[in-house]
Amino acid sequence: MFYEHLRDSQALYKRDACSAFEHFHKSVEVIYNLGPDRVVFVDLKQLELRHGCVLALMPYQVHYLPYDPVNDGYCAVLPSACSDSFLDVLKDLRPVSNIIPSGKGTEMIKKEMQQLADGIQDNMFIREGHINMLLGALLDNMEFTEDPQNSQSGDFIQAVVSYVDAHYAEELNIENVAHDFGYSKYYFSRLFNRYFYTNFTNYFNTVRIYKSLPMIARQRSSEVYFKVGFASVQQYITYFKRTTGFTPTQYRKIGNFKDR
Repeated sequence: MFYEHLRDSQALYKRDACSAFEHFHKSVEVIYNLGPDRVVFVDLKQLELRHGCVLALMPYQVHYLPYDPVNDGYCAVLPSACSDSFLDVLKDLRPVSNIIPSGKGTEMIKKEMQQLADGIQDNMFIREGHINMLLGALLDNMEFTEDPQNSQSGDFIQAVVSYVDAHYAEELNIENVAHDFGYSKYYFSRLFNRYFYTNFTNYFNTVRIYKSLPMIARQRSSEVYFKVGFASVQQYITYFKRTTGFTPTQYRKIGNFKDR
């Protein structure tokens, strides 16, 4: 599981299989399922996304979309600034469900996503109009409940993500990270597990692996492991395979891992 920085700096509008490894980001993501019923995972919970239904992913929700060549759908990852505005509207609200059942509301969402995917976004004003219509349709068709910790969780997640990005190559452990955040080790661990759905060590090492991907295409594992903070090349190879499903050697052979 990793934080996908690209999605916070670059919006995405497309029609394809809509698949992804387990990850999260600040940007709101919406998927309209044009294909057969499929299984998706949100915050480690298995959900069924039926044909004609919408998956609406809120900022920082962990999601995993298994790949299947028969999958088909529209996907929109909205600009980060739009997600900030959306968070301001939600404040202490969180969705009761991330699935919007098929109906008039989903047809409106499909229309807006199709316009964005088909290239209307080239005109800035028209693009922003479709984005606003899409976000408005989400608010109109989703049920929300009050959760006072919802807005606090985003601040904590963003702070941790920024901290790990700045220190991933260092010898970090949960004790010194908790100290830097002004928490006890036990309280920090509880917060981290609650919001990241994994423990700190797993997240920290996954970030290291994804930081190493651009390097491993051109360098050997023995040249890369210490640059991203691993204690040994064997530890690096072990986490690499655990995270990606491939060894570094296999990764080099398959080429563009992002497309996989």
